Amino acid sequence: MQLGMQSLKNVEGLTFSKILGSGAKNGFSAIPNFGTYVLLCVWNKEKNAEDFFKENRFYPYFNGGM
Repeated sequence: MQLGMQSLKNVEGLTFSKILGSGAKNGFSAIPNFGTYVLLCVWNKEKNAEDFFKENRFYPYFNGGM
């Protein structure tokens, strides 16, 4: 998750971002679930978001693609 935060710095049009994790078992455990995350982003323009999803080299990790 820390590497993910670094990849979100200086992204054009991104005004806010947060990576949220979850706990194991029922979701509220102190033990982390490393397989489930949420990426929350707020963009200035829809075009900035579209460019991010297409071009950002770290996004596929958020999206479960790598």
